[in-house]
Amino acid sequence: QNTRDQVRRLTSLTNQMVALSRLDENPEPREKSEFDFSEVAYEVIDHFSTLSEVRGKKINADIEDGIKYTGDENSIRQLISILVDNAMKYAVETTPIDISMRRDGRKVRFMLRNLTDGMDEGSQDILFERFYRLDSSRNSATGGSGIGLSVAKAIVQAHKGKITAENKNGKGLKITVIL
Repeated sequence: QNTRDQVRRLTSLTNQMVALSRLDENPEPREKSEFDFSEVAYEVIDHFSTLSEVRGKKINADIEDGIKYTGDENSIRQLISILVDNAMKYAVETTPIDISMRRDGRKVRFMLRNLTDGMDEGSQDILFERFYRLDSSRNSATGGSGIGLSVAKAIVQAHKGKITAENKNGKGLKITVIL
């Protein structure tokens, strides 16, 4: 079982590294098309609903309906999945994960908030650096590799957007994506 777990972890890391390398080589979205961003967000979040119940973390989603977006739908699915998965791994047990998405003029603003431990107040943009992990998340129990948020940043940049992370009160992490 330990060997299988390590193989799964290394396979995931390899896949993330390949995805990041592809985005480095060709940052333009591969397949641009118009799609319903709201529907994609709901589908990805719904995928995590059972896991969130098992872990005692409630996902509160406030998604504006009918937001259309032109970009690489698969990359956007991966982006949302990375952000929700990260929140599931590192949020304090039995705390909510709040997700909101709104049209902001011609842009889309996607925000995710969760309570975390071991973070300083202020900007946390270092979280998007490759292989960076907080001291409190450096154990194998989380299953993280420190590459997921780097992939998220590369996806956002490929779509000419912006991603930021901040911690205002020393406990709550807020990640904002503007596309």
